[in-house]
Formats: sequence, structure tokens, C-alpha cells
Amino acid sequence: MNINELKKGISIVLCLIVISVMITGCKGILKNEKKHEALTLNNGKSFISKEFFKKMKDKYPEINFEITNFSGNNISGYARETLKNGDIPDIYISTQPFDEKSQKKYLVDLSGYKFINNYTTSSLSQVENDGEIYLLPTNVQLTGISYNKTLMEKYGWEVPNSFNELKDLAPKIEDKGYDVMRAVFNLDGYPFNYFFNIGNTKYFSSSCGEKWKKEFIVGEAKATGNKNLLDSAKYFKKWVDEGFIKKSELDAGSEPYYAFLNGESVFYMSLGLSEYEHVAEDGNKYEFGVMPWLSENGDNNMLVSSPARYFGINKELTKKSNEQKLKDALKLLEYISTSEGQNGLVEGYPNSSLYITSLKNSDMGKNNPFYGMKDLIEQGNVVNLVHNGWEKLLIKIAQNIKDFVNDDINAKELLQAFDNSYKETQKDGGEDILAKAKHDMKIEDAARICGIAEAKAAKADVALVSHGAYDRESPNPFGVNWYFYKGNVDIEVVNIFATKCSSLTVIEMKGSEIKKLVKKGFKYYEDEEPFKYSMFVYNDKKLNDNKTYKVVAGTDEFSSELQKKGKIIEVSTSDAVREYVKTLGEFSAKDIKW
Repeated sequence: MNINELKKGISIVLCLIVISVMITGCKGILKNEKKHEALTLNNGKSFISKEFFKKMKDKYPEINFEITNFSGNNISGYARETLKNGDIPDIYISTQPFDEKSQKKYLVDLSGYKFINNYTTSSLSQVENDGEIYLLPTNVQLTGISYNKTLMEKYGWEVPNSFNELKDLAPKIEDKGYDVMRAVFNLDGYPFNYFFNIGNTKYFSSSCGEKWKKEFIVGEAKATGNKNLLDSAKYFKKWVDEGFIKKSELDAGSEPYYAFLNGESVFYMSLGLSEYEHVAEDGNKYEFGVMPWLSENGDNNMLVSSPARYFGINKELTKKSNEQKLKDALKLLEYISTSEGQNGLVEGYPNSSLYITSLKNSDMGKNNPFYGMKDLIEQGNVVNLVHNGWEKLLIKIAQNIKDFVNDDINAKELLQAFDNSYKETQKDGGEDILAKAKHDMKIEDAARICGIAEAKAAKADVALVSHGAYDRESPNPFGVNWYFYKGNVDIEVVNIFATKCSSLTVIEMKGSEIKKLVKKGFKYYEDEEPFKYSMFVYNDKKLNDNKTYKVVAGTDEFSSELQKKGKIIEVSTSDAVREYVKTLGEFSAKDIKW
């Protein structure tokens, strides 16, 4: 089964998004010109804004789009798994540059096209794959270390340009009664990225550092014996020893964040701010700025980037039968490779002004907090946020780093802990592998797993599972999202296809009432058609119209009126699915029985 089978030929042409623009654009097409076959793409989590589609249609009225929507929580997992299995639309969009081998196998090499020259060297270096480019980075969000600009100006302090300058400034800040720096640790991603972001100034941004990061996660390199890595660990420890990273904050939750917003500290370590002006609880107004991650002497300061999206073209379009589609796809990527195109991608998004393009001479506005670091950006002192490929290691590595901050282990022991963490994730294929699928599954199989899992968790007789309806502009945010593929079924895969409700609800209903509800469907949007329900009955029995049954669904998959009639079971749908999948072992679709 592939994505085109799933869509069953239902085309959502761009006019469904903006009919008036489509009609106007079509006037410019010659009557005898053959209508262009639609390019398929998945706009899950609004990868592309409606404003972008409007501008694209104005510029290229002949190009049509067939849009599907993935509404699941694990959009990154969806992008990774579909690429890995070659089950991708014409235009592949991702949150990360996943799986270099699959890129080569399923995507078009873009390195020979002129629009590549529009990109900065640093942005292309992040996606370079053996000298070839398969994915184009778009708008990026940058992160550095935040500081209270208002307090810095009030006391006439200069923004430090190195770790040593920060160390010299610290006593002056403390003399005025402020904390020098606060940091949040309430998610594992924080200590993990602090270590790498600070280490970028020492080792990880270099070619050998990049090489080590790629090789370590596949078992081709070790941490122990790596002198550069050891030096990076020792430099990170200096931030701890100076009190810029505090042991006491390992369990402080969000308190450091609010302390910074309220003017209690001058510097703040995190992965970015959502606001750069804030009125504190005492009424004082503060303006915030950003400085880079500081090297010891200021000679290799670094910013960290997180591209919002990556775009690629399905290699199937290089076939002769797809010649026109390839031309249209290249026009799309050519437009994305302009400031107008990249800015259009995020137009209307929250904090869209904080994005910058990945292009040369990026037209960054003066109000952007990173405007003062344009030279640093153009010099290429920007490294991608570390995440891709580290997903299964992240929690363990983060704990190793916390132990290091807490003085439970030293720098050499930290490197040994990294190696041990890698080994632990490889045991029996990893702790998060739940079962193994003998073949590719259909979305109906995924729905059946969800239904049986929820029924077992709630001790119900009947389960209802709503569907996501990918062929609609407004997707179902709660229903079954996708199918899955042959091979290991781990927690990430479950999070791709499972329904998304924080609890279950059980309602007692007669068979006739259940049938009516299934026929009616799940109506989430008042002005749109309801979504389909799949029904699963114990032993696949037929419903007796006059018999009363216990019916379960994710709480949010019932209308608010029905929810009032039911009993809530405090089990999330994803937890229920995980527990059931564990019992399947190595299975095929026919083994999914209740």
C-alpha cells in the first residue's frame, strides 16, 4: 500500500483552499493547453501557509496541488518512516534531514540546479550528502543565550563576546543583586542540547566533530578515547563550575524561566524565547536580546539553527511519464529558494518575524533579535540543532549529562557513559520495540489495533475509532492517523498511527443507537462533513439492536453531548495501544483479533 492508494484518487486542487485565486489564475491558461497533473504533497501541521499557496498560484497559475494532511502528534516520525519506506508524495516535506541512504534512494539530487546557489554555505553544509543535495532547508529559527537588554543598558554593561568576558562580568552582576544566569532542565532535550551547543564552539561544529556525531549514532565511532570530545566535556564543566549551569536547577522545573522574565537574572539558557518584551509581575518592562553560544576566547562563537522545514522531490518524477510534474516541482522549489517564497511559507505563523531565510543576504528585519549577529551568520558560524538520529539515545545521554553536572561522574566517565548508553539502546533492538509486523499494514489494520486496545483497556464490548480523512483541508486531530510498515513497531511508530486522546470514555448504548452513531460519524467541525467511524465488536459479533453494550472511544472522539453520558477511564489512547501491541509479538494483519 502507498500514499496514492490511500488517497484513492481524491484530488484536492488548490482551488479548495482559495477558489477565487484559482479561477482568476486559470484565465491565463490557453484553452488548448493540457491541464497539468496535480503535484501531491502532505501539508501536515500546516507545513505551508495558505498565503504561500495563494502567492504560488499567482506566479504559476498552471500548477495544481493535491494536498493531504497528517494530523498526528509525531510529524517527525511520519516524515522519517515514509521516507525510509519510499512511501512519499511528489513533494516530500520534513522537519529533519532524515536517513541519508533513503534520501539517495528516493529523492532527486538538486545540487545541479541554479537555485542551489541562492543558499548560504552553512545551510547547505547541514544537508550535504556525499557531495549531493536532496533536501532544501527553508526558514530557520536561531537560538543562542538570552539576556536582559534592559538591565544591561541600565548598568552600562557590555554584552560579553566570550566565556572569559562573561566570567569577568559575573561579579558585577552579583554585586547588583542579580543572578548571573539561569537555565531550564525540565525536558531532556535541554541538557542534551546545552552540552552540544556549548561544544559546538569547541569541537562539534568542525568537520571531524560532524563526522563523529554521524558515526557515533550508528556504532561506527566511540566516545572514549576521543580527545576533542573530552576537551568539549571539560569546557562544558567550566560553565558548571562558574555557576552558569547550576546543580540546583536540575529539578527546578520552569522556575528559572519565570525568574528571567521577571528580571531576577541577567542571562538565560534555553532553546529560545517566545517573547522578547515582557512586563514583569512588579510592573517593570524588560526587553530581551540574544548572544551566541560563547567560545572560551570568543574566536569561535556559534549560533544554533533549527530549520522549520525541508523540501525534496520524489525521484519517481524523473521518469519520462512525469516530465511535466518534474518541471512543476522544480518551479515550486525555485520559488521556495527566494526570499518571497521562504517568507511566504511562514506568513501568518506565530512569531513569524523571528524566522530568517536560509538564503544568502537574508533580509532580516532590524527588529529581529539576531539582527546584530548578521556578520556571524554570514560567516557560517551556525550549526543545526542536534536531534536527527539521536532520538533513541537522547534520554539516556541527557541523564549522563545531568550526572556530569551533578558531579556524580567526571569528564572521562561521561564519555564512558555515552558509550554504555549506546550499547544499552542496541540490546534486543532497543527497549522501545514493542512488536514486529510481518508486512506493510493498511490504515484499517491500524484502526483495528486502536479499537481493540481501547476496548481491552476499558473492558468494553464495542470500540469506535474515528479516521483522520487526509483528503480534507481540516483534518481530524484525534483519529487514527496513518498505517505502518513491515518491521519493528516501536513507541515512535505507535505515536504515528495511534489515536490521540488523553483518556477513554465508556458509554452504555443499545445496538440500534450504536449503529446510528456509526452511520452519522464523528462531527468535529460544525460546517464540515463528519469523519468516518470504524466499529469493532468483541468476537466480530453482529450487534443486537435491543441489547445494551459498553462502547468505548477516545474521549475527544465522542461529541461533548455524548461525553456527558459516559464514564471517563484515565488511560490515554496511545498508552492503551502500546500495551496491546506488546502482546502481538511478530504478527500479520490476520493476527489482530479480539
